Formats: sequence, C-alpha cells, structure tokens
Amino acid sequence: MFLSVFTMNMKIQEQISVFIIIIIIIIIIIIIIIIFIIIIIIIIIIIIIIIIIIIIIIIIIIIIIIIIIIIIIIIIIIIIIIIIIIFIIIIIIIIIIILIIIIIIIIVIIRNEMIEYDVQVPVGVK
Repeated sequence: MFLSVFTMNMKIQEQISVFIIIIIIIIIIIIIIIIFIIIIIIIIIIIIIIIIIIIIIIIIIIIIIIIIIIIIIIIIIIIIIIIIIIFIIIIIIIIIIILIIIIIIIIVIIRNEMIEYDVQVPVGVK
C-alpha cells in the first residue's frame, strides 16, 4: 500500500515537473515573441523616421532650388530692364545730338544765305 502511494506520489511529482517545464517553455517562447515584436516595431519606427527625414530634406532642397531660380530670374529681369533703360537713354542722347547738329546746320545755312543775299543781319546774330 505504502509503495503504491509512493509511486503515485512520484507520478504526480513527475507530471507536475513536466507541467512546470512546459509552462517555462511557453513563457520563454512568449518572451521571445514579445522581444521579436518589439524589435520589429522599433525597426519600423526607425525606417519611418528615416523616410520622413529624407522627404523633409528633399522638400528643403526643392524649395532652395526654386528660390535660387526665382532670384536668377529676378536678376535677369533687372539686367534686361537696366539694358533697355541704358539703350533708351543712349537713343535719346543720340536724337538730341542729331537735333542740335541739325539746328546748328540750319542756323549756319540761314546765316550764310543772309550774308550771300546781303540781308541785314540783326546785331547779335553774327
């Protein structure tokens, strides 16, 4: 009788120890799975952060390029306007010079005509 109780006790202990081992294995597997999930989440977060940083950098570069292009266009427009103004000023100066020369030539021709026909030239015109 005692022997049979002892062997039963042994079997119960064996079953308990097997059960404990199974529970430990399950806990270890769960811990490993949780660690794996955490690592995957961290990797995904890092990848998302890197992608966001890259997108921000690309947007900044595009904005800088657009600003540079706008500045270049403004400079070109200013240069063209300055060139047009200088050209207009030069044309006006040339026209004024031509007009002055024409007026001087007309005055000289009129004076010569007056002298040739012996017209009385008023004092101060000579």
